[in-house]
Amino acid sequence: DADEVLTNFLEEVSSGRLDLEAEQNKGLLSFLSFGINNSIKNATDNQTSFNLTGETDVVGFLTSLGTKLKEGTLSVTDVQQIQEGKQVKESKPEETPEDILSISPYHKLPILVDRDLAIHDPSVMMEYLDERFPHPPLLPVYPVARANSRTLMLRIDREWCPIVDTLIAGELPEKELIKLREELLHEISSIAPTFKEFKYFMSDEFTLVDCCFAPILWRLPSIGIRLPVNRHLKPLIDYQKEIFKRPGFLDSLSSLERDLKED
Repeated sequence: DADEVLTNFLEEVSSGRLDLEAEQNKGLLSFLSFGINNSIKNATDNQTSFNLTGETDVVGFLTSLGTKLKEGTLSVTDVQQIQEGKQVKESKPEETPEDILSISPYHKLPILVDRDLAIHDPSVMMEYLDERFPHPPLLPVYPVARANSRTLMLRIDREWCPIVDTLIAGELPEKELIKLREELLHEISSIAPTFKEFKYFMSDEFTLVDCCFAPILWRLPSIGIRLPVNRHLKPLIDYQKEIFKRPGFLDSLSSLERDLKED
């Protein structure tokens, strides 16, 4: 169908196999923009208008996914919109339609729907999208390095994210919240020296691990944690500044998320 054709086309663009800026492809842009606009209109019942370009920020999309894991469902048209610099429509979990929640056997978000495929695990989503849009790759090529990256992502998900969620909820007594803040600060501080050796999280290349870690760093001020400015944490603070300046990361933030970080 039309959505499948457009999705396959965008896959060709993102992989670098088709250059939309080439002179012979200029006439194709207007035609495809019209088709994608119609697809979005049919899928969302809203008129969306944008111009298709040859730039596809796949890194930005995956970073966006990392920051929006609990905010909503993603469809193929959402993928197209993010690739073209558009915002995914934000909604609260309680506003999610029942027919969308029913896609997941756990009846909760996030959900990624791509043609006949429905994924409801965030880690599987990110790896699927990295393989579906392979340029640039966001997981290492070699098995040992890939396993290390997956282990780091699992640690973030199982050990750090629950603490962040509890602090955001703020339902525990203040003494317990203070203890959790100290625990999370200690955990994050313990990895600071690794950024002397690596540009990114245990890697010289930007990976899915950074996509998982960056949203936590962004939220620290909003949950009452400030990274002390000292020699020990300087490599981590420098890393944080560089990550926060990445266009893909900035594009991934919702209006509410932009307000979380204080200067």
